[in-house]
Amino acid sequence: MVGRFEPEPGLQAIVLNGPAERGGNMLAVWNESAPPHASQLNMVLGSSPVAIDVWGNRVDVPQINGKHQVVLTGTPIFIEGIDANLALLRASFSIDPPHIESTNVPHQRTLRLTNPWPRTLVGTFRIVGPEGWQFAPSRFDISVAAGETRELPVTVTFPVGELAGPKRLTVRASFTTDKEYDIALTAPMKLGLKDVEFDANLSIEPGPDGTRDAVVTVLLTSRS
Repeated sequence: MVGRFEPEPGLQAIVLNGPAERGGNMLAVWNESAPPHASQLNMVLGSSPVAIDVWGNRVDVPQINGKHQVVLTGTPIFIEGIDANLALLRASFSIDPPHIESTNVPHQRTLRLTNPWPRTLVGTFRIVGPEGWQFAPSRFDISVAAGETRELPVTVTFPVGELAGPKRLTVRASFTTDKEYDIALTAPMKLGLKDVEFDANLSIEPGPDGTRDAVVTVLLTSRS
């Protein structure tokens, strides 16, 4: 294993390397906790990716609207023919620290990425999500030497009414290395209080007059 990342919430991807005669670099991907309607991998993978299940069946990964798409389950599949350096870039991208306190003040964070290509990466990174959040700066014109890790300081603020819970930092990355790329990079974040856990469940129960009522159960746990 040479890298790991979360393509979408609940989906997991591991970057594997190996000799060319055994398929070379590949991704192992699976659905760890995403609901069925959000279990689809949807990203640029490489020039001709092929999905292989645990029984050895092979199928070309279709490309729709410029992105490769494959539905994932709890059983891993392996994808050959990937752009290994692109996968490693995704695995290196992060926001540090990923936890953001639910306090309405500016939060100082660091974006971090490593250039895995054997040549300089030059381009523009523009933060586009979460929607309604503000980042200063929101655009970076960067040049990252081969193998170099770059840290990008950023100030984060979020809307007053933002709900606590898992969030997704999304960056639109347009850059050139061995060729031109225009992709989305994402990194998981979490908004909340460090010493308080919040869980909410929704259930539908019959009402006294024959109607149905929505019942919300909220559990707050203090760990301080």
